Amino acid sequence: MPSPQLDIQSEHVDGVAVVHLNGAIDASSVEDLKRAVEPLCAVPHPKVILNCAALVYVNSTGYGLFFTWQRACRLRNGQMALCGLKKKIHQVIQVLGLENLLTICATQAEAMDLIKQGERRFHE
Repeated sequence: MPSPQLDIQSEHVDGVAVVHLNGAIDASSVEDLKRAVEPLCAVPHPKVILNCAALVYVNSTGYGLFFTWQRACRLRNGQMALCGLKKKIHQVIQVLGLENLLTICATQAEAMDLIKQGERRFHE
């Protein structure tokens, strides 16, 4: 059975780019995902949330992109958070040793609060 396609929807909420991922990150969808997320991480002081609540599969390239984008945001004095991870995807992140390198929140609201707190610290 083929993986479901990836639907990518972006919105800006209170100055934070929120990207809703629905489906699977695999070889057929990774380029579309890169086109959607990389520009959001390339601006000064990026604030990005990847809402993964409807994400059902991530290939190894996808996990690598999560780390790359997290690092890109930090290097530009910004933040990125993943939220809504399904248990299986979160377990793979743990096995890969990425849990301490990625910002992971249970919900979009928690991710938003965390990014807003970081924004206040940055401006103090």
